[in-house]
Amino acid sequence: MTFEVEKPLINCLTHQRGFVSGLELSKMFCVSTKTISRTVKEINGHAQDGAVIESRRGKGYRLIARHLHSSDKRQRLATSQSCSQ
Repeated sequence: MTFEVEKPLINCLTHQRGFVSGLELSKMFCVSTKTISRTVKEINGHAQDGAVIESRRGKGYRLIARHLHSSDKRQRLATSQSCSQ
């Protein structure tokens, strides 16, 4: 299940300025907050130079901008799916 959420999650966080709570993300994708947490862990495990998605207790999740050096890389990460459902 986490693989089905990876690209839409990255796409969603790409379009957010600040943190998005795990509860909000879980509602957007109709999954549990645990699935969001596992998905973030999986995404960050694939990152070659460290975490791509930052998580902060009490704040939520956000995409770390330093990993998006160009709009081409951002386009590869994002899908055509909308953040809201």
